[in-house]
Amino acid sequence: MYALHFASEESAYNQITHGFPVDPDPLFKSNKFPIENRPGLHDQSLESVISQISNIVNSSDATVGDVTSWPPRIKEEVGSWLSDWHLVAFLCFQGLFSLVRRLDLTTLNKKHDNADS
Repeated sequence: MYALHFASEESAYNQITHGFPVDPDPLFKSNKFPIENRPGLHDQSLESVISQISNIVNSSDATVGDVTSWPPRIKEEVGSWLSDWHLVAFLCFQGLFSLVRRLDLTTLNKKHDNADS
C-alpha cells in the first residue's frame, strides 16, 4: 500500500485539491434537452425540438422563418437554447445541418454572445 508523505498537515491541504475549477466556464451553458441513449427515461425527438423552438418564437410577434425580424430577446433565448450539447449533438446526428452549419453551432457556443448571432 502506498502512502503520501507530506512535511506538514498544512502542505497536504495545499497540494491536494478537490478537482473542481474555481471559475468554471463551460462551453455549453444549458443542459435541458434530454440526454441521448436513455429511451423511455429521456426521449429525444424532432417533435420536442420543434415544440421548444416554437414556444420560444411564439412568445413574441416574430415568425419562425424570418430570423432577421426576431427581437434581441428572442435571439438571446434561441442562442441559450442552442447552448446545449445534447441538443446540438441530436440535431447534427439527424442530418439536418451541413458540416459548415455544425461548425457555426460550435462557434456560437464558443462566443457565448448570443445576441449578435
